[in-house]
Amino acid sequence: MLRKILNLSTAGGQLCFCVCLLFCSGVCADTIDKLSDLEGFYVLKVKTIDGWMDKDKKQKKSGFEGCDWDRVIIFEDGTTATCRTYSYSYSYRPKAALFVKPMTHNGTNFFSIKMLVGSDIYDMGVQLSK
Repeated sequence: MLRKILNLSTAGGQLCFCVCLLFCSGVCADTIDKLSDLEGFYVLKVKTIDGWMDKDKKQKKSGFEGCDWDRVIIFEDGTTATCRTYSYSYSYRPKAALFVKPMTHNGTNFFSIKMLVGSDIYDMGVQLSK
């Protein structure tokens, strides 16, 4: 699975993403300052957030309200990602850029996941590679 993720990301995609960030203004200046949190990460996918679900298992479709510990973010295509941090922000059906960083520890392959929404970067934890 790790190879599959790496094949989805290209240096050209990273360059295009960074160039777009460099030419935007206003709120994007804060995003550029935060890019050091994404060093070594690859752009995996850009998706639209459709809703979220907290520990009460009730799905909310009222927009994106940031991350809370263990909040499940639901994307328009039905896939999900789980928050491993807390930070509040609000927007209605925003685009989210998902980033992965492959890692190995004691012979076990895994990857760290981060999500960029607007100018906020959220830690989405780690996943084991199969």
